[in-house]
Amino acid sequence: MAVTAQTLNQYVGTDAQGKGTTIVAADMTTACQVYAEQESADPVTMQCTKQNIKCVLPDIFVSFTAEAWDATGVAKTTCSATPMAYTLLAGDKQIFTATAGDGWEFEKWQIDGEDVEGEEGTKAVALLTIPSKTSPVVFRACFKAVVAP
Repeated sequence: MAVTAQTLNQYVGTDAQGKGTTIVAADMTTACQVYAEQESADPVTMQCTKQNIKCVLPDIFVSFTAEAWDATGVAKTTCSATPMAYTLLAGDKQIFTATAGDGWEFEKWQIDGEDVEGEEGTKAVALLTIPSKTSPVVFRACFKAVVAP
């Protein structure tokens, strides 16, 4: 598994009763935010106790699925998007292919319901970046009905 190195600091937040909680974070502001989330209150004091701690974090693997839908949000069984499902590292790029069925044409790509910006978002064969998320990502190929002349 690939890993990423990061340098963090250790802080000790203390509550009104003198109880200390150790937090490892990049900076004092983040340490206070994490303390407040864990202890449901702001610390009375926050002190940096160690600096420049080398931490190794595993790279995030993201699972995704690809779906084919029309502009009204109805799944299109005559159209397809590939690859159907896969797991890749966050930040990797993947080629997605949208294939329109009879009477349909490709319109755009969406990632988790948001339109993909730029030229890649409008290409039926697009090189898209896997976002960093802990939950599965949905790539959606959107199609529209072909209007007869």
